[in-house]
This record gives sequence, C-alpha cells and structure tokens, in this order.
Amino acid sequence: MYGSMTKRADAALIGAGPAGLAAAAYLARAGWKTVIIDKNSPGGTARQLELIENYPGFPDGIPGKELMRRFVRQARRWGARFVRARARGVRRRGSDFAVGTTAGNWECRALLLCSGARFKDLGLANEKTLEGILHGAFDEAPRLRGRDVAVAGGGEAAVHQALLLSRYAREVTLICRGPALKAMRRLQSALLRRPNIRTLTRSVVAGLRGKKKLAAVLVRDLKTGKISRLKTSSLFVLIGKTPRTGLSLFRKKSPGFFSAGDIHSGRFRQTAIAAGDGIRAAMACEKYLRGNR
Repeated sequence: MYGSMTKRADAALIGAGPAGLAAAAYLARAGWKTVIIDKNSPGGTARQLELIENYPGFPDGIPGKELMRRFVRQARRWGARFVRARARGVRRRGSDFAVGTTAGNWECRALLLCSGARFKDLGLANEKTLEGILHGAFDEAPRLRGRDVAVAGGGEAAVHQALLLSRYAREVTLICRGPALKAMRRLQSALLRRPNIRTLTRSVVAGLRGKKKLAAVLVRDLKTGKISRLKTSSLFVLIGKTPRTGLSLFRKKSPGFFSAGDIHSGRFRQTAIAAGDGIRAAMACEKYLRGNR
C-alpha cells in the first residue's frame, strides 16, 4: 500500500468538508505544502444544502454549493492541492505519516483528520440491501416528483429534508420519535405551512418491506404500540449523526496528528462551527510544523 512512488507534503488533510477546506486554506496561506484528500466532491454535506441561512456574512443566506465553491477557491488560491481519492490507511513512518489512497501514496509531517460524521442507521436487518433507503441524500429530492416519501428524524436536518422534498413529492411523512420536533421554531412554522407534509410524533420506523426496492415502511406508535403500514418507495434516514472515526488511529497523543469538524462528538454541528474548528486545528498544526522544521 505504501510503495516507492510516494509524494510528499508538509500537511495532509483527510476530508474536504467545511473543516478540511478551512484548514487547508489556512495552512496553504501560511506557506506549507498542503494536500487535501477526499473520495467525494469538496464540500461534504454542506455542499448538498439548498440554502444555508446561519453562516455569518450572508444575511440573505447562500446555497451550500456556492459557499463550498468559495471555500475551495480560497484554498486553491493559496496552493492547496486536491486529490479525489479514498484514504485506505494511515501509519507512522518515523516521525512522519504515511497515507495510502486509491490514487497513490503520500508522506507528510502532519496529518489532519476532518472526515466528518455520517447519519446513523436505523439498525434494521434489510436497511443496507433495499434500494430507496437514503441517509442524508439532500440532492435526491428533484427525482421524486409526484411520489409519496418518508423521512425518519425530528431534528433540523430531518425538517430541512422534509421541506425540500415537499417541493417535489406528492406527500411527505415525517416520522419523529419524540413528542415534538427538535428543530427551531422558524423551521417548524415553515413545516406547518406545507399542506403536503404530515408529522407522526412518538413514532419510529419498525420495519422495512420490499424485495429489491423499498415498497413500504412499518411505523410503530410508541404510545399505543400499534404498527401501521406506510406505502413509500423512498425513506430518508436523518436520526442523528455519528463521527467517521475509521482512520483516527493516533488520537491526540500522537505528535503531528490533529482532528477537526463533525468528527468530534457533540450536538453543535453547523457549517460555521466546523469551519472554525478547522482553523483551530490548522493553527495548532502550523505551530507544530514551525517547531519541527
């Protein structure tokens, strides 16, 4: 995995979401040879959001795709190199790090893990095999015009997804475990103004039906225990996030290893917070690089 055709950088970043992009721009501007590695297009989940209204400096909001495009442009302006590849493994090589990817290998003096978080699974047996079950796929809404769809979750991400889907789908059913939605009031008010969205509180997805494609969802009422069948070909699962920690082998005790963004557990996951945390990690990394020339 780590052959002789290895490229070198001062700092390698795994993950090109808001945290990784902000960190890459900071380090590249400081004059360090910086590479940012991600198997997907830069921007992470933020890139899929139709409109980001809580990022400072944009009073009218800004499409997630446009905001992330500006992040990328800024990082590239200072010389950060982007590599479209999946990171397959990381290991120590002396005082450096060796990073194996599907597009070649890198050796670096500092490593920043900014791989973000993924939406949790429901934990149902056929969740991974049935077509039509999506975890946070915000950009899928336009292809569902005229269909009946379901969303599992009661937080801001789930409500955002339901609102977006309501512009295309015939009916959207929002399935919320709690007695009420957790999203901010403004979003809940917007939800009430959409006649094609209905909300089932104190309810969970108890089963999935279909052979190769999803045909129906079984919904359990947590108050009565009654199970009803909801016919749908698409279920969006947004029941919370869990950090992507597969490559975090070194943790904080390893010199030169840093992490930032949604990979850190916690309730406060916002684009602005991730970007700020990326800057924090980059400042610590820059200090480390200066002290280990």
